[in-house]
Amino acid sequence: MQALPRTTTGKVQKFELRGEGENDQ
Repeated sequence: MQALPRTTTGKVQKFELRGEGENDQ
């Protein structure tokens, strides 16, 4: 995940861990 920008790091982690970050928001 280090390759991804910091702004998306938090969002990306949710997508990676949960796989359904869209529903989180």
